[in-house]
Amino acid sequence: PNAIDEAAHYTNQEIEGGEICPNVTVLGKRGIFTTLSGLSIAYISGLEGNGLQLPDLQKHHFVGEDIDYFAKKAEDSNFQGVDILLTSPWPKGIYNFIQPPENHNKDSGSGLISSVASILKPRYHFAGTEGIFLERLPYRNDRGTYGKAQHVTRFLGLAPVGNEQKAKYLYAFNIVPIPHISRENLLAIPPNATNFPYDSIRNDQVRNVVQPNQPSGGFFYDMGNAQNQRSNQQKRRHYDNDNPGPYGGNKQRRGDQNTRQPVARGPCWFCLGNSEVEKHLVISVGLESYIALAKGGLTSEHVLIIPIGHYPSSLHLTEAVTTEIKKYPLPSRQLFTNWFYVIAAISATRILHSVVPIPSGTTSIAKEIFQEFGETKSLALQLLPSNIDLTKIISEGSPFFLVEFDDSEMLLHRIRGKFPLQFGREILANERLLNMPDRVNWKDCEISVEEATQSAQNFRKKFKAFDLN
Repeated sequence: PNAIDEAAHYTNQEIEGGEICPNVTVLGKRGIFTTLSGLSIAYISGLEGNGLQLPDLQKHHFVGEDIDYFAKKAEDSNFQGVDILLTSPWPKGIYNFIQPPENHNKDSGSGLISSVASILKPRYHFAGTEGIFLERLPYRNDRGTYGKAQHVTRFLGLAPVGNEQKAKYLYAFNIVPIPHISRENLLAIPPNATNFPYDSIRNDQVRNVVQPNQPSGGFFYDMGNAQNQRSNQQKRRHYDNDNPGPYGGNKQRRGDQNTRQPVARGPCWFCLGNSEVEKHLVISVGLESYIALAKGGLTSEHVLIIPIGHYPSSLHLTEAVTTEIKKYPLPSRQLFTNWFYVIAAISATRILHSVVPIPSGTTSIAKEIFQEFGETKSLALQLLPSNIDLTKIISEGSPFFLVEFDDSEMLLHRIRGKFPLQFGREILANERLLNMPDRVNWKDCEISVEEATQSAQNFRKKFKAFDLN
């Protein structure tokens, strides 16, 4: 939405992104969506709200914090840019090095959108709201990168749909996604390419940022150094446990004491710093995550893999956290002799991975049961290949349920409305898998602290030979 009256047609969840009905998904306020073919589409909706004060600052406005989101994405060492950028406002400075149309203000547009385009280096940038059609000459992105070759950007301003002047509001083109195009073709510079048009915007690096319920702050970002701000610093975590841990006592990792983990805004059962955490269930603590027996587990080998920081979903995990978490299931193939595992994760207020061993040879059966049971509950589960990147197909903020099997294939359900929290347990307890119908509800499986402590000690002994820490 670009106006208050348009925003009224969206719920808070829909504005942030999510499926509003079958086969119709709102991308959300801002993000990068990647199709299964590898086509990357970046987007930021609404109008620039920098300089606005409450109550004028509304949900349809974007501010400097939204631009910082893209800046962090660009810090990835593998980032090459995006295929397509979609915005409502035009970028300020787009007319530099070209002749602007008659009777059109060459200084119009959004400075923040210029920043986004500079950071993301889209191959195609589509925008509206100026009321005219413009197919700009391609511009180079290789300024300020010390000789590093960059592809060009083609900007297209689209006119309103059904306008009286019959100016273009549709544009058809062919594009090969960045992962599948040859480097030579990607970096080809057409003879009519102009210089980078946003250098003049770089001088305006300090911008006002207004966030709801907060005073005005500041936003600083050097558009020329997105590729030079990558951090190589190794993060270390501190874990303080009054009970003997898997290493026989309290443990503190050496490292940067200023590194901060995302923290919960309220009490959380799974945050190690919370006094309510049942630390007697902890099996092993890594740099970025830890493993613990599940309270009221389906089996005595039912464990949880949990990031130490309070991340709302797997889409928010850093590369370091993701890499460490992926290592944990590897030794489980040896630990659980003749058994394999299934991982179920629900994106809600806190991400965790629930790992449950299932009998070997039942992976295909488990997939069938999940899909069959999902149909009976009107919960469609989509089968995903093992090499899919979830951050590319799920909008940030959209809740989902995910199951991963020992062959790395996954089943995904995009949650709309209510979701049965015992869904995964109910399926695993099925007579065709674990045959434990009386253990569907975790509350029916609770044991005493003494018994749980002994179970954790027993598991620790078995796990010690495979511990990654």
